[in-house]
This record gives sequence, structure tokens and C-alpha cells, in this order.
Amino acid sequence: MATERGIFELSRPLHLTSIEWNHPQYRTSVMSCLVQGVYSMEVDRQKNQLGPKAQAPPWWDMNHFTLLETLIESDDSIYGAIFEYKHYNYYQNIHGL
Repeated sequence: MATERGIFELSRPLHLTSIEWNHPQYRTSVMSCLVQGVYSMEVDRQKNQLGPKAQAPPWWDMNHFTLLETLIESDDSIYGAIFEYKHYNYYQNIHGL
């Protein structure tokens, strides 16, 4: 069973309803979510929780990031990840522009 800290629905940052990149506390919270996501990926790996059972993806999905690459140690443990921000382009979604 996953720890409460690793379960997104129980421990997600409730103050992050939108990302305000100009505020350091929001940037810190987003980075903390990505770090927690990597930790959760390792727990998922250890418990063989794949697909819908995985606890990690909501940690980066909520902040509009995509997992590009998982960094794996020689013993197959996960020690990091590379994420990409899925930037929302307002003008791309206006019809006729």
C-alpha cells in the first residue's frame, strides 16, 4: 500500500489551481510536485504498479508537464526524470487565426 504522502488525491497542493510563474512560491510548489512524481515512480516500480494503478502521473499531469525520459540507475531504480512543459498557446486555439 502506498504511503499517504505519495497518493496524489490525499497530499496534492490544493493552492495550485493555476500556475503563476512570476511567483517563486508557485514555482517551488511545481518543482516539488515533479520531485514527488519521481519518488512515486520509484515506488510504483517497486510495487509493479503500472498503467491505471500507477500513483506517479498525476504529480506532473496537474501542472501540465509531460514525462519525456525516466533516468534509471544500473540497479534499475529510478533516480530522476526529464519533463517538458506543455505550454498552452492561446492564439493556437482561436478559430480563424
